[in-house]
Amino acid sequence: MNQKANYPEYPNNQPQAKKNSPWLTCGIVSIILLCGILVLVFSWGGMSTFFSGDPEGLQVKYQIPSEIKVGDNFTVEVTLTNTGRNNISVDEIQLPNKILDGAVLKQAQPNFSGTSRNGDQTVYQYGFVIGPGESKKVTFQYKAIMAGDYSGSAEIVVGPRRKIDNISLVLSNDQAVASAQVVKTLIPSPSPVSQGAIPYKAVVQILAMIDRNGQEVEAWWGSGTIVTPDGLILTNAHVVNSTKEFKVKRLIVGMTVAQDQPSQKKYVAEIMQLDPNLDLAVIRIKTDLDGNAVDKSSLNLPFVPTGDSDGLRLGDQLVIIGYPKIGGESITLTRGEVAGFTAEEPYGNRAFVKTSATITGGNSGGLAANSQGQIVGVPTQLGYGGNDQYVDCRPIVDTNGDGVIDEKDSCVPTGGFINALRPIKLAMAFIEKAKAGDKSIVESVVSSQDFKSTGGKVILKDDFSDPKSGWPVYNDDSGSAAYHNGEYFFTVTPLQKIVWINGGNKDLTDSETTIDARVVKTIQNGGYGLMCRLNKNKEFYGFEVTEDGYFSIWKRIKTSYVFLQYWQKSDLINGDSSMKMTVSCIGDQLSLAVNGKILAQVTDSSLTTGDHGMFVETYEKGDFTVAFDNYVVQKP
Repeated sequence: MNQKANYPEYPNNQPQAKKNSPWLTCGIVSIILLCGILVLVFSWGGMSTFFSGDPEGLQVKYQIPSEIKVGDNFTVEVTLTNTGRNNISVDEIQLPNKILDGAVLKQAQPNFSGTSRNGDQTVYQYGFVIGPGESKKVTFQYKAIMAGDYSGSAEIVVGPRRKIDNISLVLSNDQAVASAQVVKTLIPSPSPVSQGAIPYKAVVQILAMIDRNGQEVEAWWGSGTIVTPDGLILTNAHVVNSTKEFKVKRLIVGMTVAQDQPSQKKYVAEIMQLDPNLDLAVIRIKTDLDGNAVDKSSLNLPFVPTGDSDGLRLGDQLVIIGYPKIGGESITLTRGEVAGFTAEEPYGNRAFVKTSATITGGNSGGLAANSQGQIVGVPTQLGYGGNDQYVDCRPIVDTNGDGVIDEKDSCVPTGGFINALRPIKLAMAFIEKAKAGDKSIVESVVSSQDFKSTGGKVILKDDFSDPKSGWPVYNDDSGSAAYHNGEYFFTVTPLQKIVWINGGNKDLTDSETTIDARVVKTIQNGGYGLMCRLNKNKEFYGFEVTEDGYFSIWKRIKTSYVFLQYWQKSDLINGDSSMKMTVSCIGDQLSLAVNGKILAQVTDSSLTTGDHGMFVETYEKGDFTVAFDNYVVQKP
């Protein structure tokens, strides 16, 4: 509602200043000057304290671990206590910028409302109130990525006043240094690829082998970069990790022997570090193909030195190297430049480096090098452009149910065309921990990014309390659908069957759909979800979760299903309780959120308009029932 503002009006005939005699004027001026001087003399200290002194009654205690090693997770704890008689409103907590040079902020509790830079400090905006006699604890959770002594001033801002303290953070990599010293005594110090040269010999092909009917077969592949001479290889998590359907039996490393020849299968590697949230992993060469242990101290492999991804600027030249195709294909080089940066919580403003290069999927996990031949990034699936040409996997399962395994079936995708890199800075902690011999495998995707609704016009809202609200009611060989106690019960009876129900808005372009869902009758791994842009050819985008904690985004094109976000596991998905799903289809941006947290965001422009709806899917078992409630569709 618009409301006219009321402003005070001044009259045209303002009173004129009374004329005084010169002596009286001088006397008044003298008194004013004298009073002004006295005020300055006696009050400056008080004024200075008011604008820059410590907030009255505020005590601050910083608790920082005394011993932190690179790769460790650690917490900086700030305890704020009000010993005064009045409320204290904390506006900002400012910590030294230098901390972010050696560590990555993973989470803050409570979370801040915004962040910015202010000189030598990083500003975290809050606004909470501490009452007299009360204490408030704020924690910042970091992951150490680079050794060093990171000290500076920390400030608590309360209105115009601030409490300033010096804090120090010491990150060490003693274990990694000791390990390196042992290697140095055994062999001559190896040299990385010459500066400025194309470091193609340090790039490898990684083949994921699975068991299929008693035979070991190649399921998918990707690329990797040798980062230490004793066989540590940096790659993507999805290149080496098992999936919902397929357990990786072995990881075979194909070495680059020449520019014009396919990779040569030579080693078997093991996973040392893996994080699906960053889609990064470090593997180590362990045995030869026959299972014989490899003496890593004598490998002396060509490796790539690490560069400074924080130093990248728009227009900087990049070289992308990897294996885009399997079998008979040699290593491939793609040139591009830095095209921009993408922010992502909690990894900061450089969570992704965007590039102008068109990188095919098999390069996923490979090398992005600067003009000095240093690794500055890793091409990753999470930044792919959404094209449906998955070139780095083989169809090994009859996904469309026609009885034949061929090119019409979806394969296990590890990325379409990629247009973004994970900066090397985010991988340093994994490399350092792997150097020290530590193993850490994160299996579940953890989301800290809140879903923010567009707040558009509600075009459909149904709590299923009225059996005449328009959804179909049926009971046949495919299953059943019915209203029951204020919910919509949806059952699929056959195994390996997907059934969907659409809402009736056939020309909807952009939409945001939310629904509450709970499993009524379990089959352990049943799937269910929401869809958008269902057209007359029965093509649509599907957003799916499963009872056993997995999620995916895919599209149905003709009769094939193509993954845009392959199955990932998340602890947010609990098959035993009710769960709120939200999907957003706006332009070419598609996202899936669970309980208010974004699990996946992808880009695709294949489908532009169509209907919304919900679906249920079975896999190894049938007779799966899900109850849906509170269905809301908004149009941005």
